[in-house]
Amino acid sequence: MQPIAQFFSRFDVGTKRYQEIAAIASLRKKWSVIVGQTLGAKTAPLRLQKKTLTIVVESSTWAHHLSMSRELILENLTKHTNHGIEKVRFSVGAVPEHLAPTDDVDVESEDPSPYDESLRDLLLRVKKKSLALQASKIKKN
Repeated sequence: MQPIAQFFSRFDVGTKRYQEIAAIASLRKKWSVIVGQTLGAKTAPLRLQKKTLTIVVESSTWAHHLSMSRELILENLTKHTNHGIEKVRFSVGAVPEHLAPTDDVDVESEDPSPYDESLRDLLLRVKKKSLALQASKIKKN
């Protein structure tokens, strides 16, 4: 069986769009390896246009946290793919169930793959700072 990218490369009409569809299919296949299981459960690659990957996230909180990790995500995308992605943007919406793992994964108890250790550490730091900020706001009130 041939890879989807090779199949679509045979067509002249709309080749660029077919390549983007093939890239998204490829990204979805290895998404948990690229971003780790925790983010794989909360996000999914949605669309690739003009070297910009749109990632759907399940909440605005995740979108905010991930926007601070944008460079690390780009680094992982470059490391694990050859799609030439230069930018990522986040869109809040429903993560397709067939892409998200069925088990809810806890960031702190997850056994990280070697690919997502740095991303996991960053998310833990963001989580701790967020909790500290919330605690300081409660103390002020």
